[in-house]
Amino acid sequence: MGLPKPTFAFTIPSLHDDTPLDCHLYIPFNSAHDDDYDDDDADHPSHPKPRPKGAVLAHPYAPLGGSYDDAVISSIGSTLLAHGWTVGTFNFRGAGASKRKTTWSGRAELEDYISYAGFLAVFLTLLGSSDSSRTSSARPDSDDDSSSSSGSPRGRSPPRIRLLLGGYSYGSLIVSHLPAPTSITTRFTSPEPGTTASEIRLRARHLAHEAAALTPRASPVKKKQKKTTHSSAPPPPPPYAQTLSISMGGEETPSSERQSHGRTRRISRESHHRVSIDSLPGKLREISGRRKRRSTTTTTTTRRQQREHGSEAMTREKEEDEDEEEGHKEGQQAPLHLHIDVAQTAFLLVSPLLAPLSVALAFGLRGSRSQPGGGGSGGGGSSNGSGNGSGNGSVLENHPALIVYGDQDFFTSAKRLDQWTARLQHDSHAVLQSRTVAGAGHFWAEQGVIMTLLSSITAWLVGLDEYTE
Repeated sequence: MGLPKPTFAFTIPSLHDDTPLDCHLYIPFNSAHDDDYDDDDADHPSHPKPRPKGAVLAHPYAPLGGSYDDAVISSIGSTLLAHGWTVGTFNFRGAGASKRKTTWSGRAELEDYISYAGFLAVFLTLLGSSDSSRTSSARPDSDDDSSSSSGSPRGRSPPRIRLLLGGYSYGSLIVSHLPAPTSITTRFTSPEPGTTASEIRLRARHLAHEAAALTPRASPVKKKQKKTTHSSAPPPPPPYAQTLSISMGGEETPSSERQSHGRTRRISRESHHRVSIDSLPGKLREISGRRKRRSTTTTTTTRRQQREHGSEAMTREKEEDEDEEEGHKEGQQAPLHLHIDVAQTAFLLVSPLLAPLSVALAFGLRGSRSQPGGGGSGGGGSSNGSGNGSGNGSVLENHPALIVYGDQDFFTSAKRLDQWTARLQHDSHAVLQSRTVAGAGHFWAEQGVIMTLLSSITAWLVGLDEYTE
């Protein structure tokens, strides 16, 4: 059992340094397994909306082969998808098609995760409101008379969304150091135009428009037709989840209008090209100069011919391009405030890593109270507004969480994991559960253990729905 073909394959820039991150998004629409579905929620019975709840799943360590194609991540994602969760996966830097290399500090990877979590929060907010049902001719993130300052249609409140932030192995290490959920979402409420956060929000809005226009095959299922009992075995994924796939890359904002990281990289590339040409031997520089002069002469001749034959059409096209660019700039003058209302944030950690291995893989994240062996006695982390701090203490102690691991995990002993989870449960102000699976190793390859893992997650998901109600 694994994830189907993604509904969207796309890229977003990392908040850390604009590194392009390879991302997937799986939308269940409304299935018979979605306990939150009510046919009264759909404006049109033939075009039901996905419920605004989504999960982010982070993969194991990239240098050891970890990526969003990991089998355990795929199995967990399939279970979430079958229960009506929109599932998001991404490749950390250095994994798959994501650029750059894995860092030793872990700070960049933490920002990678926050980037995708923020994207998903914006996507769910826009998709769950009728603001995402505007015609595709409207500019993404443009301000018009039909919207209020909250980013939703006038007279209507934005939907309350649910987030599940999860990870497996190295991914769970990153999750355990996340800041408070409000620290994540506030970075995307009113970002300055041209910034990385604004670019991520534009991509989320664009995909929300695309998702709202998709027509799923499945018919809506009324509540009264659903079974009231829940099976312990994970249900199969919706059959129509595999029928839609859209790929999207590049940038939402023209490169000339991007700020900070992107601008620095472009200047660096231009400087590199100039140095490369200047370092050529004299003969090659002479040839290069002749080609450039020849190209200039040819271009001048072509332009003269165009003027002789009249180029009114070209003039009109140029004016239209200028008008379009000016309109885009006008739409980017002021950030449009978007209210992101998170009703519940839950955390899922599978096979978490403890010290000393956690310190070796991400020494820059030490000090978080949620991570044992980190050396912190309080909230820890930085408080400089970068999103790396954990100002209100451990997120695992203040939100519903499930921690699952095997008693044969050779990276961290089950005894130490038991002690860690017992301490977290003692300090927890919310519902924190842990489950030890007998005979399971770190990679969940032993016979039957993966089904036990998925059954544990399934039971927890049912409890989350009841806890939310």
